[in-house]
Order: sequence, then structure tokens, then C-alpha cells
Amino acid sequence: PSHSLDYNRELDSLRGVAVLLVLLFHIYPNLFSFGYVGVDIFFVLSGYLITGIIISKIDSGTFSFLEFYRNRIRRILPAMLIVLLTSMIAGYIFLFPKELELFSKHLKSSFLFYQNITLINEAGYWDEESIKKPLLHFWSLSIEEQFYLFWPLILVIFAKINRSWTTKLVVL
Repeated sequence: PSHSLDYNRELDSLRGVAVLLVLLFHIYPNLFSFGYVGVDIFFVLSGYLITGIIISKIDSGTFSFLEFYRNRIRRILPAMLIVLLTSMIAGYIFLFPKELELFSKHLKSSFLFYQNITLINEAGYWDEESIKKPLLHFWSLSIEEQFYLFWPLILVIFAKINRSWTTKLVVL
């Protein structure tokens, strides 16, 4: 699919820094305790890029919800399904029935992109108990997908307001 934004090498560099921060945090948590900031960098970059794409297409009159969601599905669903299917097989082989019951709950909430909500009522992300949640990392993908679900609609509604995009986004 064609994209409405030009490729930006600097943003890829920033993504690389974010990946490195997250990896170092998980490998050496005591040494890189601030590495979780990489996830925040990804959220900001994603929001910036998606907002730019949507606004560009709205302004040119070519925005389509169908195309937008099709592109998100093509980008995320294949890898997500492989991870969930592999996890499901491993869980079936290695988990006890009681563990499999909790894992199934997390599998469902990961697949339907509400893992962040499921985890709110359970052990905290930093708790020792969290190490027993193989799909814990799906909290961030759930937030990203929830953003993709609502943000385009908000921007399309805002496009109807006769003000500059900067003013609209600052007010929001």
C-alpha cells in the first residue's frame, strides 16, 4: 500500500534506540532500570506517525476507514497469530490444568486486544508473579490497537471543525 508520509531515517534511528533500551532493560534490569522508556518512545512515535498519515489523507480527501484498518491488520495480525498459536501449543504441552485455565484467559484477552485491562486486576507488571505470565507483553499491543480503534474516528470528527489541526490537537 502507498503511504502518505515520506520515509524518515531519523525516526528509524529513534526506533532503534527504543528497541535497544527495551532489550537492555530485559537483559540487565538492574543496570538499565530506565529501559522501559523505550516503550514510551514507541507509543509517541506510533501516535505521531499514525496521526500524520490520517491527517494527510483526510486533508487530501482520500482517508478510508476500511483501508486504514486493513493496513493495520496486514501489519499486526500475521505475527500476532504466530506468537499466540506457538504460545498456545507450548502452553498445552507444558502447563498444568490450573495454569492453562489462567493462560487461556490471557490468550483470549491478547487476541481481542484487551490484555492491558485483564492485567489491571492481577499482579503488577513489576511483581514477581508477573514472570508466570507468558503473554504479559501483549499489554502494549492492546493499548496500540485501542488507540487505532478510536483515534481515526476522533480525527475524522475533528476534521469537521473549522480550525487548524494544531489548534484542534492542542484543545484535545
